[in-house]
Amino acid sequence: MQLLSPYIRLYGPFDVNRYCPYFSAGGAYFIEFNWIIYVVIPDFKPACSGRSFTLTEESWASTLGGMCGRYRRRSDKQRIAEAFSVRMDLEELYLEPEDDIAPGSMQPVVLENHAGERAIELMRWGFKLPDRLLFNARSEGIEQASFWKDSFHERRCIVPADAIFEWQVAEPGRKKPKYEIAVPGREPFGMAGVWKLWKNPKTDRWERTFAVLTGEPNELIQPIHDRMTTILEPHDYAQYLAPAPRPPIHLLRILRAEEMTARLSKQADQHEAQLDLFSSPTTDN
Repeated sequence: MQLLSPYIRLYGPFDVNRYCPYFSAGGAYFIEFNWIIYVVIPDFKPACSGRSFTLTEESWASTLGGMCGRYRRRSDKQRIAEAFSVRMDLEELYLEPEDDIAPGSMQPVVLENHAGERAIELMRWGFKLPDRLLFNARSEGIEQASFWKDSFHERRCIVPADAIFEWQVAEPGRKKPKYEIAVPGREPFGMAGVWKLWKNPKTDRWERTFAVLTGEPNELIQPIHDRMTTILEPHDYAQYLAPAPRPPIHLLRILRAEEMTARLSKQADQHEAQLDLFSSPTTDN
């Protein structure tokens, strides 16, 4: 098994008895918590004895296939509809602003429906597979990736956000600086996304589920992280959503650094598991 994403900080305490049974492989321990599969580094390997164990802010872990991402959406439904030229009736759509959006939650996305009209729909963020939670898709090669290519060809969507949160890699024992990344003048901006039907193992029902695309970072983000959310230009929204004989790979550009801001927000709360969006698990399959 491969640990896909380094330097993810967990905080405790976590009750081992509550999260067992878990399984182990290659000396790493896997705990499922709130739809997320955590891989605990061997230095903090617990025994499943009913005791509690603590992973402090100095603790480090990696995740196999699932980690938590964070973004903010304060724009209401009217503002989203205006920004993305949605003219559907919004009366039955209920949205509250959210400052800490995480995978597994239901979030609004913009798509083109079967009638060819732009619409806002609520979908679940992330695909819970047997061995991982997927909520990002790599822009590079997505048109050929077996898991994502059908969605990118036929089921593209735009995910509204007002800011993205990113925790910069730091040395073990040091707090990870938290950055709030925004696109001034675009509130909300549009993150490139894809969606597909997914069977929720908890309800045994099929749901519409989405993932956010990521790509190479620009010079503003590169010192913070080696991946960056793929943010669409407003004049590309229509082409990205519209059906096309060839998928719009050319729209998955790296947003220019001068169009973005990265503001140091605060240090991570020691009582929360703050895990980043850009390095979330992806698959090239």
